[in-house]
Amino acid sequence: MLIDLGVLALFLNLQSSTFLATAGYLNPLDKLDATIFNFVSQLDVPAVQVSTPHLDLTSHLNPQVVIPGEEFSLVIDIVPSAQMHIYAPSVTKYKPLMLNFEAQPGLVLGALEFPESEDYYFEPLDEHVDVYMKPFRIVQKLAVDTSGDASGSLNDVLSMEIKATLQYQACDESVCYSPRVVPLLWTVQLDAFEP
Repeated sequence: MLIDLGVLALFLNLQSSTFLATAGYLNPLDKLDATIFNFVSQLDVPAVQVSTPHLDLTSHLNPQVVIPGEEFSLVIDIVPSAQMHIYAPSVTKYKPLMLNFEAQPGLVLGALEFPESEDYYFEPLDEHVDVYMKPFRIVQKLAVDTSGDASGSLNDVLSMEIKATLQYQACDESVCYSPRVVPLLWTVQLDAFEP
């Protein structure tokens, strides 16, 4: 069966929609997207999945095959464990959520999009902090550099590894756990590059 990669990429963006819809976080139009995702989720789509005691993480590249010079997205869906909250990037007193990429030739980092956080009030300390308690999505824009010396290094290259770490600190209603660093690795397939 032949599948148009552009159409498949559109459906890949719905990866976490099924969970979000059943948890009551999506509007009716998004629920339709989740139904479509149920159909395409039977296809063999590469994804990175990681579980820690504090969260479940699923991520994928969109699209899977990248044309050098064009922007693509790394989509990370995170579901905090029950009763857990994860500190948002705006937090300074605790360890905030951070996504750090290993520098490598040819990889260009674009905008990093975090969702809006929610306010958490911790009564014993009488403090308010920005956290994530519900499932949320991070989107990192990326590109493969085709300028200058980078274009020469792309000749005959069929794929590129992207390495990063996700850093976070999670707490429940009574305990703040030690900050964690989760190593992540994706492989992006490169379309033939023509300088």
